[in-house]
Amino acid sequence: TDAPLLVGLEGRPPVMFRTMAGEWINNIEVTHALNNFALSQFTLHQQQTGDLRMQVARPHPPLEPVRQALLDIFGPGQPLNIEAVEEFAGKTVQYTSDLEST
Repeated sequence: TDAPLLVGLEGRPPVMFRTMAGEWINNIEVTHALNNFALSQFTLHQQQTGDLRMQVARPHPPLEPVRQALLDIFGPGQPLNIEAVEEFAGKTVQYTSDLEST
């Protein structure tokens, strides 16, 4: 057929995040927690300290419900900074972490 075909496509390995309880969760759990929000583009990064930094491109929904959805899976008291940005330049890696799961 003349239909387009993707060749050599490779998925990224999952990113593991540590919760306040010290448990490890897969980035797909974060994706599921954020599915109900109209987020056109975002990134989530966990620093070595465990703190989370999220950047959300405009336009975006109200961010307090997004914050609560993340705290529901990471645990109350999770340090979380959510920042609105105009746009992301180039290819964006959605999930990153400085931590290594064991």
